[in-house]
Amino acid sequence: AQIEDSVAILDTLLSLQPRASAANTGGGPVVSREDMVMDLATDLQGKIPEQVDLELTKDALPDDGTALNPVLLQELARYNIPLRNVKRDLAELKEGIKGLVVMSPELDEVFNFMYDGKVPPAWLKQYPSVKPLAAWIRDLNQRMDQLRKWANSSTPPKIFWLGGFTFPTGFLTALQQNYARQHNVSVDMLGWELP
Repeated sequence: AQIEDSVAILDTLLSLQPRASAANTGGGPVVSREDMVMDLATDLQGKIPEQVDLELTKDALPDDGTALNPVLLQELARYNIPLRNVKRDLAELKEGIKGLVVMSPELDEVFNFMYDGKVPPAWLKQYPSVKPLAAWIRDLNQRMDQLRKWANSSTPPKIFWLGGFTFPTGFLTALQQNYARQHNVSVDMLGWELP
């Protein structure tokens, strides 16, 4: 409850901040909110990873019956959704700032959240996080790097970042299925014992 109250207070303070700032401490020209968000959107467009082609990845994976291949394809499909949405929103936002399209309420929300350094709620649907925008983008890139390396090599890595999965339970179940198949035991007899 205290954390939620603190977050609410900080959100309120953030919403009260001036909506324009001096470009430098010497009292230089004022940088508009639009210019700041436009620069940020351009910067983010270069940092958002490309989507992974699921058909090419599926064709490249060995047909060895491993339960990990569907996990990789499902994770890539889940991450392709926010990647597509973020790229679309950034392109539309830049057009909206330039006045080429009407700023919808959704784009306005993206604009305000980006200005405040927060992740817009629409981007959090497939990949929820409480991180600020810059950290969320770095984290998204790290998650995609893990999956892209796995997809490009067509073999599972030796070490996995469990927190990098959208559905780690599915990954753990696939590991159990692989073990059960290799050792000819029932998957129902297996479990995880954590210290």
